[in-house]
Amino acid sequence: MGTSTTSEDPRAWLADSSLWSLVAANILVLALALYLHWSFGSLLLLYWTQSVVIGAANVCRILGLERFSTEGFTVNGRPVEPTPETKRRTAGFFAGHYGVFHLGYLVFLLVMLRGKALWACPVRHGALRARGVGNRAVCGAEDGRGRRHARR
Repeated sequence: MGTSTTSEDPRAWLADSSLWSLVAANILVLALALYLHWSFGSLLLLYWTQSVVIGAANVCRILGLERFSTEGFTVNGRPVEPTPETKRRTAGFFAGHYGVFHLGYLVFLLVMLRGKALWACPVRHGALRARGVGNRAVCGAEDGRGRRHARR
């Protein structure tokens, strides 16, 4: 069941089953990541993949619209007719922009995650890192006193 931003009920989004499915899936992923000690890199790449799937689903959703409205939609200051061609071009425009964003997002992830410490550091140590304990102490190099820690 979809919702509209023009809905009379400002809390109509609470009834959106796709929202709650996404929330439940993310809670499950976080629980698995903590329980199975996934790396930050694995978790971030999983969320990237999830975002790509959501974008592809939205392209399919645009293309599958029975009532494609172009109300308020202009190109070069002129109104656009709600034709099948306009719907395909709109879906293509969205896919192109979403795809370029996600290509940049993937490059960012791969560059940021190429360092072994971040890639190998389990998710459960994120709270320690937020408190100022660095990768070396948490992920298995020397601690602040020159002692070695075993990697987990």
